[in-house]
Amino acid sequence: MLPSETPCLSIAIARMSTSVANHFATWVVQSPDWNGYVHHDSSWPDPLSQTWQAWLELFSPHSIPNRLCSPPTRNLALIATSDSGRQLSYSTRLMQQLGINLWQWLFQGSIQASLHRSQGIAIGQDQPLRIRLDLRDADLIPIPWETMQPQAGQPAISLSQNLWFSRTTFDVNPLPQRVAAQGLNILLILGENQIDTGVVEQASYLLKLKLEEEAIALSKAFEQCSLAPPGNQIDTQVSCGIKTLIQPTVEHLIAELETDRYNVLFYAGHGVPAPDGGLLFLQ
Repeated sequence: MLPSETPCLSIAIARMSTSVANHFATWVVQSPDWNGYVHHDSSWPDPLSQTWQAWLELFSPHSIPNRLCSPPTRNLALIATSDSGRQLSYSTRLMQQLGINLWQWLFQGSIQASLHRSQGIAIGQDQPLRIRLDLRDADLIPIPWETMQPQAGQPAISLSQNLWFSRTTFDVNPLPQRVAAQGLNILLILGENQIDTGVVEQASYLLKLKLEEEAIALSKAFEQCSLAPPGNQIDTQVSCGIKTLIQPTVEHLIAELETDRYNVLFYAGHGVPAPDGGLLFLQ
């Protein structure tokens, strides 16, 4: 590895052909440390299967179960702690527990030691550590590995500033041929522009007018960007369709996103960061 390159730890996971169900081999295929090329075998644990099944029941109820799912479990015991002391919702606690369970299963034994050595090298070079996960079993692909976190209160690996996470797989089919869009469709969402919830009725009216004016200004900016520059002999004009949602409800926003006709999602408004992903204020 050249000194200017970002340190990279690449980990592959594949199912082993053994009599033990759901037995996997995990090994390092790239490491900034010559001693980091290690191998670890482990089975998919039952607690992780139960949490994964609960995740599917909540977030993807129509998905096809795979071999890593367990029978439906009721009253799943979830982590209830929060570093801020606030009460976490069931979905947030479920996401947090799945992330912790995935981290503990992946980074165990010699794999954990390789991670720690790689992190030390990255810190010594004052660079982030790039982590690449190579999934070589179809049952592992739907799992949200991006939610992995070492413990409650710490951000998911996909939100970490010191760990750059990505994943890949060889078990894919060719992408279908799709006709390129002839224009640009933009969904412009304007949410709450102040966090104070004690606004009076008149202030709410003025706030709505301000959001509408901002939506008009942004729409004009997008439309101007789609026009060909003066004197250009090549026809590069692209049609630009813009739909604006001002302080939509969650249901309205989800319904609009599920139409799958937008190329760009633009959000303007307030939000707060948090280890579980944070919040966007729509209304």
